[in-house]
Amino acid sequence: MFDYPKARRSDHVDVYKSEAKGEVRVPEPYAWLEQKSPETDQWINDQESLTRKYLDAYPERQSLEDEIRENMNYAKFSAPSLKRDNRWYWYYNSGLQPQSIIYRSKDESLPKFTSEDDGPGGEIFFDPNLLSSDGTASLATTAFSHCGTFFAYGISRSGSDFYTVYVRKTSSPLVSVQGLSVSHDDERLTDEIRFVKFSGIDWTYDSKGFFYQRYPDRQYHGSASDDMAGTETESDKNAMLFYHRLGTKQSEDILVYKDDSQPDWFYGTEVTEVDGRYVLMSISKDTSRKNLLWVADLQNAEIGQNMQWNKVIDEFDAAYDYIANDGTVFYLLTNKDAPQYKLVRVDISQPAERRVFEDVIPEDKEASLETVLAVDDDKFAITYKRNVKDEIYIYTKDGVRVRRVAPDHVGAVDLSGLRTQNWFFATLTSFTTPGVVARYDFGEKDESNMWTTYRTTLVKGLKPDDFEARQVWYTSKDGTKVPMFIVRHRKTEFDGTAPAIQYGYGGFTIPIDPFFSSTMLTFLQRYGAILAVPNIRGGGEFGEEWHLAGTRERKVNCFDDFIAASEYLVENKYAARGKIALNGGSNGGLLVSACVNRAPEGLIGAAVAEFADFTIGRAWTSDYGDPHDPHDFDFIYPISPLHNVPEKKILPATILLTADHDDRVVPLHSFKLAATLQYVRSDNPAPLLIRIDKKAGHGAGKSTDQRIKERVCARQICSVFGLGFMSSRVVLSTVVCGSRRAAVSHCVPLLARCSASCLPATRCPVHHTLRFASQSPPSKNNASFGFAPKPPQPSTPNNPAPKRFQRSDGQGQKKDKNKAQTGRRQNLDIPHRRVRLVDPETNQLGPVVSLKLLVDDIQNDPDRRKWQIVELVTEKPEPIVKLVDRREEYRKQRDHADKAKESKKVTGEKEVQMTWGVAAGDLAHKLKKAREALTQGYKVTIVYAPKKGQTFPTKDEMREKVRKTVELLEDVGQEWKPTELDLDIQDMILYEYINVHWLIYADGHASDSSSFSSTPAVTA
Repeated sequence: MFDYPKARRSDHVDVYKSEAKGEVRVPEPYAWLEQKSPETDQWINDQESLTRKYLDAYPERQSLEDEIRENMNYAKFSAPSLKRDNRWYWYYNSGLQPQSIIYRSKDESLPKFTSEDDGPGGEIFFDPNLLSSDGTASLATTAFSHCGTFFAYGISRSGSDFYTVYVRKTSSPLVSVQGLSVSHDDERLTDEIRFVKFSGIDWTYDSKGFFYQRYPDRQYHGSASDDMAGTETESDKNAMLFYHRLGTKQSEDILVYKDDSQPDWFYGTEVTEVDGRYVLMSISKDTSRKNLLWVADLQNAEIGQNMQWNKVIDEFDAAYDYIANDGTVFYLLTNKDAPQYKLVRVDISQPAERRVFEDVIPEDKEASLETVLAVDDDKFAITYKRNVKDEIYIYTKDGVRVRRVAPDHVGAVDLSGLRTQNWFFATLTSFTTPGVVARYDFGEKDESNMWTTYRTTLVKGLKPDDFEARQVWYTSKDGTKVPMFIVRHRKTEFDGTAPAIQYGYGGFTIPIDPFFSSTMLTFLQRYGAILAVPNIRGGGEFGEEWHLAGTRERKVNCFDDFIAASEYLVENKYAARGKIALNGGSNGGLLVSACVNRAPEGLIGAAVAEFADFTIGRAWTSDYGDPHDPHDFDFIYPISPLHNVPEKKILPATILLTADHDDRVVPLHSFKLAATLQYVRSDNPAPLLIRIDKKAGHGAGKSTDQRIKERVCARQICSVFGLGFMSSRVVLSTVVCGSRRAAVSHCVPLLARCSASCLPATRCPVHHTLRFASQSPPSKNNASFGFAPKPPQPSTPNNPAPKRFQRSDGQGQKKDKNKAQTGRRQNLDIPHRRVRLVDPETNQLGPVVSLKLLVDDIQNDPDRRKWQIVELVTEKPEPIVKLVDRREEYRKQRDHADKAKESKKVTGEKEVQMTWGVAAGDLAHKLKKAREALTQGYKVTIVYAPKKGQTFPTKDEMREKVRKTVELLEDVGQEWKPTELDLDIQDMILYEYINVHWLIYADGHASDSSSFSSTPAVTA
């Protein structure tokens, strides 16, 4: 057991209203962890010390980190974008730089890249690595003015969602001089706009200023450089829309809109692209895909609170996103009466009662319309998501499909371009494609030359072609068909023995598209694991109906889908039972923690997850429900992981990962869950830990080094408790569980995680920066990714029936350096890459280690290699090995032979088999045979094994049968010691799928020759 830090349990109780039960009192003994205090700080320090001690004891931690770091060390870049200063701009990271750098061309020419070592190209324009010494300051958003003279950018510190906006001229880049660091304040303008959150920067056409959203002042943030933002739990209320004029103080900014009667609303703006005449304001009350859409004419109105808004959409009944406009005719992407989305146009100059929303691209019932990009004046480049695979098409402005582009690509697509330009770029990624940036040029006369590859990501440490991916469909609990991607290294067999990482999200209309992750592939290659990505309900893979099917009262569908995916993996021999690690981020924290509570015991080996009144929590009620609503409380409370930790169920190992500056889902959620787990399951055989990342937030803006260390921590837990494999649950989070007032565990981004290290923005008004061509898990027919789309062929898992015991004297055995003389596998003949070693001194199981490294360590030691052998003890429920000293074995055999020769009694050995349900008469007959053999001087092996389909006996039944056998046979056994046998029984571990063998020797020795494990299902 683990000696967890003590956490005071208070008598605090929160009271909620229930539609079914009236008033409900919910104990919150760890409510004090919601507040910063010396007591909280001490608890955090103690937890960190315990976790660090545990993680540092893992012998392969450094080698795993080194391998992940090596495989992440390759160039990553975005598609280029031509700005109004006639220069091309793009992001570039050479491999392990903390933050990606903005580069630009030296003139109007688009740089050409022809080989792997072409480098970044161009020159540095803005280096975020100069903003802090540790790489924890990052760009939250950027925007160039229409004239191309000014560059506005938001700086987030330590990952906070709050950021401060600054402005500099494009003629004044932020770049080191002769290798020396420079101050960010050098050459920038004096403008400093604070308390900006969940906002874009939208310049007016005259480049005199921009619109932005902010929250009220928070004095405890200190100055912009104090790094205090993100550490609070105060609710995000009373957002306001402002307009900032260049060269003025923020106190002089013009208030455009606020609504004191709606403190939870938030606002986004967009200025029409071509004419710059109109500003659109999108108003949201939560994270549902429903918004108001108001339009103001900047040509006929002064910016301010008196602006006349044309309320084109004035009810929260659907989503409406601006695409383009021709004067007063606006093109909008909407899910109004179209769950899979469609493109419509409307003339906003018409009176509201006469407006007609005309379909331009009608809804496709078989595919979700994800992206519509106005390009080349009168055309649209669009992406459809069909069965979680993106398709690119060209349409005319009137909705006529012209052609499909890149039909061979199977994966995700991100488009970028402008209506005023006759080209667009597409970034293509998949599970085995790190990133390809392609260009479509309408200016090419030859249609075959329109689509060209601009630049390809090349990975150094991994060979993407060594991996394969496929899509399968499985049936969830209620009969719903759900798709799932499965990725493996080509050498990994689908024979039912592989460990698996199962990644999911299932919320807020955010789809989990095919993504490339060098970290994940490193893990698959190193440990022979598979990656499974089920596209469960709640996401946006199949439009709004798929999303709504995983919300509110239907949230349990997400959990059922995810658990059904695990069961499918086992039943179809993709992965082994108990070797599946669940992994989810943000909203996935709720998914994973709920599934661990609900899944059948033994199905899940580990869980790696990332997790309403705190900060932006109120915005999540559209998906989760509102715990302050009596009706909603009744379906929220039963699924809250914090309030439903099972008291008797053995939990797999758990580690909660959170961050001290996460103001999206504040770390107190993880604090309270960790304290609850450690209290309720203090006797849990596997550890229940928490790790708090310093100077980090919800995910966006983390430095490369922070991401590597976090991933190593998660993968380490998977390998320690998994690749033998996983007898653990890990919650990797930037949060996990419910707050005191929310009474439900949850975590979700406001819209989507938009950094290169997390989910990309899908219709996200917050971030307009360019995405990488290569990134971690991204942003709406059976298919094959490198091989045929057929289900795995049935094969015999590496699960041989228990072998009969061979002669221990070695007679008649053919010598083989990799085969035990008992018939067991030894050294590299053991069919597993990762094993757990029995400590020869303590007889305890050690951590999972590499078999090859273990054997090599012995072979490289002259004093050990002649004598020591690694021998397989068992393969179920995980591969376990022991060290065998051949000298000791030889001595035992010699002594045994000498004793036999001297007594002239032991002339051989016999085996008597018994079944658990054997009749009394048959039992007497078999025991009589055993007595006869013993009296004749034979060594007797008695094998107890249940018949096929027979229920395995309880521990008491097993003890009683062995005890009766001892009583009946001890008078003919020499030097018999039944008390020692009893002690053996006390320590014995039973599994319903393991046959238990008891050896009864004439010389009075008794032992358990069956498999054993440190994580028993039942212990006697």
